[in-house]
Amino acid sequence: MRASLKKFLPLVPACVILGSLMFPWGCANTTTPPTGGPKDTIPPVLRKVEPLPATVHVPTKKTKLRFSFDEYVKIKDANAVYLSPPLEKKPKAVIRGKSLEVTFESDLDSNTTYTLDLTGALADNNEGNLFPGFTLVFSTGAQIDSMCLTGLVQDCNTLMPVKGATVAPSKIEGDNAEHAFLYNWDGSGEQGSDLYFNVEVAGQIYTFTVESYLCGADTEVYQAVEALKVGDRVNLEGFLYWYEGPNPHITAVLPVAEKSEGVMSYADYAAADLDTEVTVETYVQDKQSWWNDQATLYTQDEDGAYFLYNIACSQEDYDRLLPGTKIKVTGFKSEWSGEVEITDGSFEILPGDSYLAPALDVTELLGSDKLA
Repeated sequence: MRASLKKFLPLVPACVILGSLMFPWGCANTTTPPTGGPKDTIPPVLRKVEPLPATVHVPTKKTKLRFSFDEYVKIKDANAVYLSPPLEKKPKAVIRGKSLEVTFESDLDSNTTYTLDLTGALADNNEGNLFPGFTLVFSTGAQIDSMCLTGLVQDCNTLMPVKGATVAPSKIEGDNAEHAFLYNWDGSGEQGSDLYFNVEVAGQIYTFTVESYLCGADTEVYQAVEALKVGDRVNLEGFLYWYEGPNPHITAVLPVAEKSEGVMSYADYAAADLDTEVTVETYVQDKQSWWNDQATLYTQDEDGAYFLYNIACSQEDYDRLLPGTKIKVTGFKSEWSGEVEITDGSFEILPGDSYLAPALDVTELLGSDKLA
């Protein structure tokens, strides 16, 4: 799949070549004015890509990607020129003659495999025929690393992780059954084909993909998707590319840890009234202070954050609260100066998994509604 440049370049439809054979030769009609010919319905054809797909050792500084077409094109949607993993600022795309040039305002990371997708970004200059799309994979390191293209799948607009997704049903045309996944997008494949499955996140349905040329039927992620059931809640690792919409290629499927009996979900905690008792399971992210057998902690799980203020804690336990430590907390939901927190509580350290939330630079979001 996408093994060579030829597979990326659309072919001129055969009907264009055969068209001249469908009409007999004849003299010009001197009484009918020229009509200007049939309307152009053929989308732009990609003729050259620089660097070529799967190129390695691409420079990290002043990187330039160039896509040359058979006709003049225009940028239809600059936001659809998408790089994964994303940089803080979106790629800069400009038209030069019959070519699109893409540059980046910041340096690329070293030893990193990137994908740049153009689906929905371009159209021809005259009739507006949409370019069907192209995904360029390249690396700033010595190899294309299929398995290092991981990290939490991110929303391309907010760069926030997509987590706690619910597997939604997939359907095959003419079949009323609900499937947790499909072999090929239309269900026409078999084991070893690409896997497609739907998930629901915040009321939106997204189609995710495990591409067999990167993760075959003998890999853990492929087998994990085959084991999915409609309604399962999962966290997904992978990278985002675009083909007729967002289609992350998935490299890991991880079940969402279930809460213990009597423990609130983050949604339940957020909905709880102030001054009511709450019980949550969360993970230490950092420690603010300890004094007089009381600790103030920053904690978070995969769904949200909890600020713990003056929780009962011995010096010995405080020293054990390393980043990532899982704890069960019971206290009262309170508010002080607009900050929601858990106070007058106690905790116990739980064995098992640990969790550290991925860091996110929110400097550009300060003062905006997106940070709310």
